[in-house]
Amino acid sequence: MKDALQKLEAILFTSGARVTKKQLAKQVKCDSKELERLLGHLRQQRADSGVIIVDDGTQVALATNPSLVDVIEGLRKEEEAAPLSRAMQEALSIIAYAGPIAKVDLDFLRGVNTQYTLRRLMMRGLIQDTPNARKRLLSVSVEFLLHLGIQQVEELPEYAKVRRTILDGVQKVKKRTEQEEV
Repeated sequence: MKDALQKLEAILFTSGARVTKKQLAKQVKCDSKELERLLGHLRQQRADSGVIIVDDGTQVALATNPSLVDVIEGLRKEEEAAPLSRAMQEALSIIAYAGPIAKVDLDFLRGVNTQYTLRRLMMRGLIQDTPNARKRLLSVSVEFLLHLGIQQVEELPEYAKVRRTILDGVQKVKKRTEQEEV
C-alpha cells in the first residue's frame, strides 16, 4: 500500500491540476474501490499538513489547506508585484501573438517545458487555459488586454507580421523534430 500511496501523491503533485479518478486508478493500477481507500489514507496523512486532498467525486487534486489562506495570499501579492521573468515575458509574448496556441507548440518553440511559467502567468491572471478535445490551448486573458489598454490582441504592434513569424516557427520546429525522429 505504501508504494501505491506514494504513486498517488506523486501523480497529484506533479499534475498541478485536477486528475480524474479513472486516470488515477489506471496509473496506480488499482480498481475504484481500492482508489477510494487509498485516497482516504492520503487524506488522513495530509489532515494536519499544508496540503489537502480535494475530491469532487470524479476528480481529485492537491490544494492548499484553507487555514493557510493568509500565508498564500501574502506570497501571491509578493509574486504579483515582482516583475515578469524573461521566461514569463517570452511565453506571454508568444501566447499573445500566436494564441490560442497549444501548450505543446509553446514548449516546442521555447525548447523547454513551460508548465511552471504558465502556472505563474495564470496566477497573475494574464493568460487563460481553454481545454480542447486533444490539446491544451492558451490565450491571453481580458486582464492582459486591460493591462495594456487594448481591446483585442490585433492591436498589438505589428500583430499580423509577428503572428505569421511565430506560427511559421512552430511549423519549422515541428518539421525539424519529425525529421530527427525518423
